[in-house]
Amino acid sequence: MPRPENKREMPQMAQMRQAARMFYKDKLSKADIAQRFDVDPRKVTWLLEQAEQFGIVKITVEETGVSELEAPLREKFPHLQRVLIVSGPEVERVEQYQPVFLSRAAQVAADYFDELVEAQEQKSNRPFRVCISGGESWLEFANAIKDRPRKNLYIHVAALIGRGNVGTAMHIDPIVNASVLWSHAGRIAGRCIYSTVPPYNVSKPGPQAREAVREQLEELRQLSPVRDGLADVTADKIDVALAGIGVVNPAAVDPALRDRISSTVLLRSIVRPATLAKEGGQGEISYCPFNQDGADPENQWRFFLTAGECDENQERRGLGFYKAMCAAAKPVIAIAGPYKVEPIQAALKGRLINVLITNEHTARELVEA
Repeated sequence: MPRPENKREMPQMAQMRQAARMFYKDKLSKADIAQRFDVDPRKVTWLLEQAEQFGIVKITVEETGVSELEAPLREKFPHLQRVLIVSGPEVERVEQYQPVFLSRAAQVAADYFDELVEAQEQKSNRPFRVCISGGESWLEFANAIKDRPRKNLYIHVAALIGRGNVGTAMHIDPIVNASVLWSHAGRIAGRCIYSTVPPYNVSKPGPQAREAVREQLEELRQLSPVRDGLADVTADKIDVALAGIGVVNPAAVDPALRDRISSTVLLRSIVRPATLAKEGGQGEISYCPFNQDGADPENQWRFFLTAGECDENQERRGLGFYKAMCAAAKPVIAIAGPYKVEPIQAALKGRLINVLITNEHTARELVEA
């Protein structure tokens, strides 16, 4: 088939990777690739062009070097273990950049994640436990993971999200991302662990709704099936945390993008994002809001059952889980770029993450801030 005439047609990521691998690594001609794909050679040319645009070809090259921004970032935030920076295309608006950034960052995250998994497989047969947040970044990552059994991998959710209808807003729950990752990791029975919880029974945001949520959370904590879903999600047992970084109140962005960079859409029936911002909320990590110092000093923003919920040490629950993971030098990986400079900076200041996958512009802003 010829190059698609429909400008909106999107190539499959697997097809782009396969074409790029055959052309650049296996040194096959476009005609040979076209014959294997049973397509017109012009389609192969298009796939290779798209592979370059989406960073599939460039990522392989970028990983061989160290960005000039990594050293100053690690100097500014000494607890950072890794900084993986992807380059971006020339675009007029950051909304145009977001899809390409996510695709490139997801592939970098997938490769780095497999480094960690393979290193553990070589060292030990013990369970290798990972908890994953919700959100679009980690869905892209889960889809970028190469299909193969990972015999020791156990996948946990970073939070239990009960929600009803949130209207036209979009959000990808942790269960979705955990399930997709599991589907690429051999689909081994018993290796994707989670519970489900009901949505909150509140009608409108305000003090009464927040009190009702606190009461419902306490009731849910007592249920054995719920506790079982989070029993192993503690800083002692989890090896790697795939953490989502979001903006508390992204008011000054395109409405179509707003809910893609924040999970506070899930709180609209409990508390308005603007209210959280007035209270000092700067960002959130895997459904745990924090202030400009990466903290929740009054423990006032606990709206979900999150990582560390079953830890006997209450200081290692919620935000405390991520601080404890970083203190133990266990990877807490965040994919975060455009629109998220302030939340990233706060999360780094609070030592909530220690592996950052971001873009050049965001990395530069973090260095200069």
